[in-house]
Amino acid sequence: MGRKWQEVPVTLPDGRMVGYSILKRADTSAYMVNFDNLNGGTVRKSTGHTSMTEAAKIAPEIIRRHFQPELLKRSNQTWDDVLHTLEGKLTKNNNRHATYRDYASSISVLRATITTRGPGDITEAKASLFADKFISTPYSRGGEATYTRSHTTLNAYIRKFRSLWSKWLKFRDNPWKLIDFAEVDSKDPTIPTEDTVTHFMEWVKAKYPGWGLPSLFLEVKAVMGCRLKDLTEARRENLQNGVLTLDPATMKARNFRRIAIGPDLTKRLEAMVKGWSSGFLWSNYSLELKRHLEATKQRSHLTHEFFEPSAIYWFIQDLFREYNRCHTPKINSHDFRRRAVTLSFKAGLTLDEVALMFGLDRLTATRYYMAWQEVSTDDLHARVRDHLTPKPKTASDAKTGGLADTLAS
Repeated sequence: MGRKWQEVPVTLPDGRMVGYSILKRADTSAYMVNFDNLNGGTVRKSTGHTSMTEAAKIAPEIIRRHFQPELLKRSNQTWDDVLHTLEGKLTKNNNRHATYRDYASSISVLRATITTRGPGDITEAKASLFADKFISTPYSRGGEATYTRSHTTLNAYIRKFRSLWSKWLKFRDNPWKLIDFAEVDSKDPTIPTEDTVTHFMEWVKAKYPGWGLPSLFLEVKAVMGCRLKDLTEARRENLQNGVLTLDPATMKARNFRRIAIGPDLTKRLEAMVKGWSSGFLWSNYSLELKRHLEATKQRSHLTHEFFEPSAIYWFIQDLFREYNRCHTPKINSHDFRRRAVTLSFKAGLTLDEVALMFGLDRLTATRYYMAWQEVSTDDLHARVRDHLTPKPKTASDAKTGGLADTLAS
């Protein structure tokens, strides 16, 4: 609970309200004004008056003058300023660089949707305008086809902006907290069939004959059940004695995973990285892609000479998109993670073991378990329906006056 101030709060030009009290210390002749420091704690300043009446008149002006430099700085802060300082704050806090990229991408979407110079000019009205325009504006993925925006995606952006304003920009009044989340329907996790996974893997091999890296990457992902981005950033030094370790510093969940990937995958991975002691595990991707394109007489001059994890990330994503354009049922990268979770249940692991193994919360693990067992709330309800149904009056009830008479008495 916040401090209780004696006087009516002062309203600053940006709408924030500052509570304050006027008091007189025994060791001073002038009255003092105590008020909230919006970054935490309190501020005490002399009014310069020994009269309570005069002190009360000047106190609001003292408070406004105190915050004027901060208000001016915030109102003049541009998004470029925010991105520069945000990267430093996240680095100091030991956040992954992917977190900065995610915030930067969200800010880019905000700027592309509404006109805004910086965070200081985002009011409740502008935040609401962003939500309205974002959800009503279709988008394309580089082609002519357009798609409607997802309410789940809109909620994700609102959640990120709430965090950005409160946690990192330190705005006490957060306009995004006044924007309600959209209602979305809950969905059971989709789990690909083994036939779908097998067909996709065969399609990949046929698409890249003689080049084993794409299939090897997907097989490792299938065995580890990890997120795509986590695997793209795996390091050579983290493959030791048949165990591939994913570093918390590069993982979304910031957990530590060590997976024994088996002798076959270990042999193929070690052959790929033979002679290396460090570096990214998939560093050969760029060079091998160029060689494959040259061997199949395709354009290779656009390939990048140096490896970046994002390169193989988008390469794998494009594989799924291309497959889904001409095949059903569809499959995506995250389906490999869902498959790993459900097959772990099939192998006999418990809910807690699966949650620990894949870095899931128990509720999410339970949803996967129910989807694997094809259990629905209808099934659960059917098992207790007889217990929930009100019972008709029986002969024994009649002898004792009935249930209603019992309750009335």
